[in-house]
Amino acid sequence: MDWGFSAFILLLVLIPIIPIALIWISALVDVFLNPELSLLARMFWLVIVILIPFFGAVTYHLLKPVRGDSVFFRATHSVEASVADQIAKAEELKASGAITEEEFKRIKSDLLA
Repeated sequence: MDWGFSAFILLLVLIPIIPIALIWISALVDVFLNPELSLLARMFWLVIVILIPFFGAVTYHLLKPVRGDSVFFRATHSVEASVADQIAKAEELKASGAITEEEFKRIKSDLLA
């Protein structure tokens, strides 16, 4: 057998294996480091990624929760946005003369408390 042909066959085998291995390793690392996953979800994904390596890893990357996509994140940030919106509305009212400076300060302190 020719060494050049053997090296070519080796490259044909290694070229697809290396990206597959990287996808699998990144899925395993992300399962451990993703703070959005509960313990039960973490165990589920570990079993899937280990038992069905390539398809489990690809499925995990497609379906994993995105950081900041949790209910807690949405709830806390929507409250901050609504507080900021309310302060902006109060500033508009103050600028139009509908409320006084003292009323604006009271509204702002109530919202930030």
